[in-house]
Amino acid sequence: MVEEFFTVDAPLYQECHEFFQRLNQHIRGASNEHGVTDIDTGTIPEAGYNAQCQAWQQAANQSFASNSAEEFWEAFHKTRDLISAFNKRYFLPRAWNIRASWAEQIIKTPNPRAEEDTSSTSDSGDIQSDSTRDQLPAGEESSSESSAESDIEFDMEEVDVPFDVLQAKEPETERLSASTLIFHHDKLLLCQRAPHGKDDNGNYKENSWAFSWEVAGGSKEIVDKTILSTAVRETKEEVNLHGSRVSSQVYKDSWIHKGVPMTRYTFVMEVREQLTVERRWCDTKQQPVGTNEGPIRLRGDEHLDYCWVTEAQIRHSPPYDENDSRHQRGLAILESKKDIILHAFRERKDSQVDMEGYVWTESMEI
Repeated sequence: MVEEFFTVDAPLYQECHEFFQRLNQHIRGASNEHGVTDIDTGTIPEAGYNAQCQAWQQAANQSFASNSAEEFWEAFHKTRDLISAFNKRYFLPRAWNIRASWAEQIIKTPNPRAEEDTSSTSDSGDIQSDSTRDQLPAGEESSSESSAESDIEFDMEEVDVPFDVLQAKEPETERLSASTLIFHHDKLLLCQRAPHGKDDNGNYKENSWAFSWEVAGGSKEIVDKTILSTAVRETKEEVNLHGSRVSSQVYKDSWIHKGVPMTRYTFVMEVREQLTVERRWCDTKQQPVGTNEGPIRLRGDEHLDYCWVTEAQIRHSPPYDENDSRHQRGLAILESKKDIILHAFRERKDSQVDMEGYVWTESMEI
């Protein structure tokens, strides 16, 4: 939707303006219903995209008149960066942007900033990505989360709101989920997905991304009041740990799975239980070693095993092979999840004085 708006010869400026009017009304209505007070609520500039589109088209046309690929790419990246900043400021999907792959087809030269354009969505899908929600993301519906794209960091105040308020900010998302990063000193808790599980009706089903390693998490359910409550509930159900507080910084990624646009929020969470690190990932054996520890208990239809891992082990883990997951060795992790985990490790280093006592710079009691 957004890419088409920016790239057609005659953009539908009035329709775009009316779309943001309706979006603002929807956000204000949901916020008022739940007593959510936020000075930014429902204040997305309704002519914001129009102004950026007009400037982009003028600059692009000038580059064509000058027959200058350099001018075209300069205008493209300036526009893309402005749209990205606008989307982040007003909590809009990151995938609402123009893609370098489209620009390369138009100008017939490679993107000079290709290495930086990791947020572009591809026709085959991305990290999740907002795997591309513009198309309603990714042209070919991706069953792999590795086709997604992440928006690294949002403040808790933007996320821990009633679901219809959150959904109003994510109009194209059909399913919301949450996951939790549980650290113990310099290690993170990971679980290995089981190949089979149960659906909402208790019937047998095959699990997606079988045998991959991930953090605890799952989809929102009717009993959940906010996406944070989803994270707390899923942590209890999947690893038998009770959340006590979370960092106020939240990670988000989105993708399409089996035709359904999905968005996941990931929280860094402390738990009430006293943890030890008995079961760890062994690089030599390429599997967990050590005894199972006290409070951690897995739900059998969700996960096969668990272990504690280091940042280096995450960084050097192999990509998940969806075509041969049963025989894949190693700490295989989906790229979308890996990116968020590594970012959290970096943030954690920056916000603590020593590894033995993690100091939360910003946190909220649950």
